[in-house]
Amino acid sequence: VFKCCKKIGLNSKGITFHSNIIFHNLNYRYTKDNNFVLRNINFEIKKGYKIGIIGSGNISDFHINVLKSHKNIQIESIYSKTLINAKKKSVKYDIPNFTNSLDTFINFSNYDGLLILISPNKMFQIIKKIIP
Repeated sequence: VFKCCKKIGLNSKGITFHSNIIFHNLNYRYTKDNNFVLRNINFEIKKGYKIGIIGSGNISDFHINVLKSHKNIQIESIYSKTLINAKKKSVKYDIPNFTNSLDTFINFSNYDGLLILISPNKMFQIIKKIIP
């Protein structure tokens, strides 16, 4: 699913890396009987990145687990349209900040990257608000 630009090591505590992680042509579906919800996704995560997550649905568990397996990636906060869902993910994954306010989410940190895990029809509204 991923490759690293320099060294990668696998141990009992998970995956460690010394440079960055590149996801190339990532495809994801919930089960083998479902259609793919992600197709040919490409992105890079650099060492020491501060990440913000928008969305707390089932797919967020997959992404959070991947990000949490890397010591040098810090998930700063999670946003959900419902506060209780944001809080549940925050507690479950030890994410320091959670909110159901997009303005509050934007002000939590100077993110290096955002992981937007919401439906495409809602994505445009969120991105429009984040990028003036």
